[in-house]
Amino acid sequence: MSSDNQDYDAKAVDDILSTALERSVAEPTKPSSYLPLAYNDTKLLEVLADDLSTYLNAADVQVVLDGLRDKLYVGIGDSSLKTLHSVTLNCKRCPSLNQPAKLPHWNLKDPDVVFITESSYMSETDMDYFIDSVQAAGFHSRNICMTFLNRCSAAGHKITDEETNNCFGYLSHEIQILKPKLILGLGLKVMNTICGSQMKLGDERGKVIWIGPWAYMGTWTPGYALASGGAAADQFKNDIRTAFQFVYGRLE
Repeated sequence: MSSDNQDYDAKAVDDILSTALERSVAEPTKPSSYLPLAYNDTKLLEVLADDLSTYLNAADVQVVLDGLRDKLYVGIGDSSLKTLHSVTLNCKRCPSLNQPAKLPHWNLKDPDVVFITESSYMSETDMDYFIDSVQAAGFHSRNICMTFLNRCSAAGHKITDEETNNCFGYLSHEIQILKPKLILGLGLKVMNTICGSQMKLGDERGKVIWIGPWAYMGTWTPGYALASGGAAADQFKNDIRTAFQFVYGRLE
């Protein structure tokens, strides 16, 4: 692996790993949500991401994190996505919802980023705005996946907490299988569900938050950014560019 920052040797990397392990034990991360995405929550990958960035460029840091994530969480998410989605399509947990479950799309094998929307319904205008924004940031459908906090939503339906709870297991398992470099949640509901109900999107948007092994970033929904315009629209696009830089270590 190459470095754009400074020279390093094997001893330096060993020292970083040892320090990270010590800190992860001394400062264990408590799941900040009532529906944690992580198994065996730890600060290990967060510490490594910070420390290795001193020696490696961002793209190489992601390679290291990917390898460690696979080794640390081997066996988790071994069931196939096809099996999970078969179960999802046959789910009857919310009898009041008649809308069939919507499955994620684009890269369902090894996406670098998983975008999560609150609802499986998004207007054509909002979807066009979202696609334009992610493409402008440098993303392509071949390296991202879009999935949903709630999978059976129809236009105008107000999603309940019970429906979110019923659906979250599918999302959590999906993340374990896909193993993205970054989870990008669109809207407050997604952030509150994954990161905890005390989080404020206006304060935390555009920042990387570690949930066990998973790097999470929140931003506005496309609908809110488009309707509000001005600062919100600029922040939405900047946050997606920040996500691209986090994953690939560069801006398009």
